[in-house]
Amino acid sequence: MKKQTTLFSPEDHLQTNLEQMTLANARIEFKKYFDLDAIVYMDRMLSHITGKYELDIIKLDTYFHRIGYNENSHGSLKNYITTKYGIDASRFIEQCLK
Repeated sequence: MKKQTTLFSPEDHLQTNLEQMTLANARIEFKKYFDLDAIVYMDRMLSHITGKYELDIIKLDTYFHRIGYNENSHGSLKNYITTKYGIDASRFIEQCLK
């Protein structure tokens, strides 16, 4: 049986969408994965300079600590996000930080 090939994998689709991350896109993704408003976790100054959505990872880390994240019990923030919200949410955050 011939293996079916696709032009784009789901990861490629995510990569393409996030390369042009706008505030509107970030808000949709944040709501979908975390039920949060992306504006709260935006680095406004850097976003203004780059013209795209820039994540303030310190604000996001602080939020996750408030809701129970602990490095000693959960390991890395990436591991916590992957475990609690799934691999797509983790990839989304990684793309926001590129």
